[in-house]
Amino acid sequence: MAKPAQPLAVRSLPHPKDLEKKYLKLLAGTAHNQRFFKSVRPPSLARTVVTQRRHQLDLAALRQHVQDEPEARLKDRAPVLGVHHSAIGHALQRHDITVKKIPLPPA
Repeated sequence: MAKPAQPLAVRSLPHPKDLEKKYLKLLAGTAHNQRFFKSVRPPSLARTVVTQRRHQLDLAALRQHVQDEPEARLKDRAPVLGVHHSAIGHALQRHDITVKKIPLPPA
């Protein structure tokens, strides 16, 4: 009779601080390790901050389209700007582009 398959053990990734300690320990080791690790830069542990990536969506064209056609839906804007409608929604939210609603006259 075949044994049931054992579930794979889930390994968690080491914490960056642990990697740093391991790197420093290896660096302080033998002369071979010192020569090797002089040529290899340690991994950067600092968080990479990206201010804004290049986008396919032209924000100036989006602002102009919102001004020209304030009632258009995202699906209507997507073919004009050449991107997916969710990209337009994210850009509108990220850059605080809103359509001001005209208040109704008092009844």
